[in-house]
Amino acid sequence: MRIRLDNLPKEYQKKLCERTLTQETIYSLTFSISQKYRKQKQLLIRVAILLVILTLVMAAASFISPAAARGNRIVILGSCAVALILELLIIAGIYYIAVTRVPRQFSRCLAKGYPELTSFYSYEAILSGQLEASGQSRQLPFSLYIEDVFHLDDSHDVIVSGFAHGLITRNQSVYIIDPKDPAKGKYAAIVTQIETGPGQPAQQAADCPSALRLQNGQDFPICPGMYLYRDNF
Repeated sequence: MRIRLDNLPKEYQKKLCERTLTQETIYSLTFSISQKYRKQKQLLIRVAILLVILTLVMAAASFISPAAARGNRIVILGSCAVALILELLIIAGIYYIAVTRVPRQFSRCLAKGYPELTSFYSYEAILSGQLEASGQSRQLPFSLYIEDVFHLDDSHDVIVSGFAHGLITRNQSVYIIDPKDPAKGKYAAIVTQIETGPGQPAQQAADCPSALRLQNGQDFPICPGMYLYRDNF
């Protein structure tokens, strides 16, 4: 007999690790995983309650039966208690192995490809139902993996480029982090200009290649491989 467990599709695992999904897709995927997890959890809770009730009913029936009067009731109670504990352990094992399997796979892949988004789409957020409670109208967070940095000769500003996930608007503040050196903490800067293509200035950028000008960016050790993000929705 072969037991089949749900898995996050390999295509999504690969795309998450390689940063090739848009914010819309990530949010929709997380929302879907959270919904499915909570439905499976509710079903497992119902099964657990039913098993406990059946075990207690069987224990009560065994305890008041004529055979129990002739036997050792302590042994009977002990056997029922062991059976109940084993059932609860099996339920806990199913919860970890099967019910939380996809959320854990998603969280691992997200941490590899989008470490700056782990606070938004965290394992805890998926399990708590926080994403479902917020609804699909939630504004997506912004993040950008810095691919190139350009220093300006006549200004302390810098220009960073990469793919903008989520929405960023001119004059908004962003945080800058280095995932390779968390001890550095995070820096804050203002996005004063946005370009979505060569010679294409824009007021906003969303889910597209972008170049952002950061006010006084040369005051910070900004380099490729770092991330920009906004921590509000």
